[in-house]
Amino acid sequence: MSVAGDTAYYSGGLLGLIETQAILQLEKVNVMRPLVTVKSAPRGDTISWSVYNDETAVATATDVVATAEGTVTPTTEFYSKKHTATMDMYSIGTDVYDESKLSNADDVSENVGKVLANAASAKIDELLCANFDNFSNAVNTTSNAITIDDLFQALALINVYDQLGEISGVFDRRMIWGTYGIMNDLVTSTIFGGSPDLQQEGLRAGWVSKIAGIGMYNSNQLATAISSAQKAGIFTREAIGWGVVGPELKVEVMREADFIRDRYNLSFFAGTAELKDSAGVEVFAKVS
Repeated sequence: MSVAGDTAYYSGGLLGLIETQAILQLEKVNVMRPLVTVKSAPRGDTISWSVYNDETAVATATDVVATAEGTVTPTTEFYSKKHTATMDMYSIGTDVYDESKLSNADDVSENVGKVLANAASAKIDELLCANFDNFSNAVNTTSNAITIDDLFQALALINVYDQLGEISGVFDRRMIWGTYGIMNDLVTSTIFGGSPDLQQEGLRAGWVSKIAGIGMYNSNQLATAISSAQKAGIFTREAIGWGVVGPELKVEVMREADFIRDRYNLSFFAGTAELKDSAGVEVFAKVS
């Protein structure tokens, strides 16, 4: 029932106010690409990298021997190995009708572009994270939560050789936060001598950017080991390659006047390959 002063008493009716700044739910993306070796080309079906002194053909101190006068220097096998990524076309598209554009307060076209780019970037992360399964070395199991010890074990495996650049770790969010996360081990463990700076930082900010010299990153695009466990990876830039032919992300808009709509397409022609096996370690961890 209306009462004096109720909106029903006014002929102008109700005014609807729409905030023109749309709220977009976007995934955390573009995690992996800045951490790997990127190579691009204007044309081609494959992209290759040459890797020296890795796997079985490695020159070490044992290959350098004392050589007596008049004797022949022993020969050491040494070669490079070519690693090739085969390019595949990936695409995503959507239709935006004129009616949708004209009846919305926010910019539908701009928001569609952001969502498509977000999805494509998530796919790139997924493709790059899949390389973790190719690493010969692994730490922890699907039955145990990840700990600081696992990070140091991974470092020991990677540092057998003089790897170049920063070491990065990309983990599922549950491997960082929560009951089974690394932050839980960092903050609650007594093996660090009480509450040093990293523990204080973790308690205050809920995040530590680097632990044991490993840059910490999280992604939603990691493969599931089993229902209660996740896979992750610790690696240097040399471990994984990302090849792109043509534009990094190509966005096209096609007008379909007979349908009174625009067709938005986003595509990229790319591929990935494991490059240096010794520069990466796969990580398993229980998450639930």
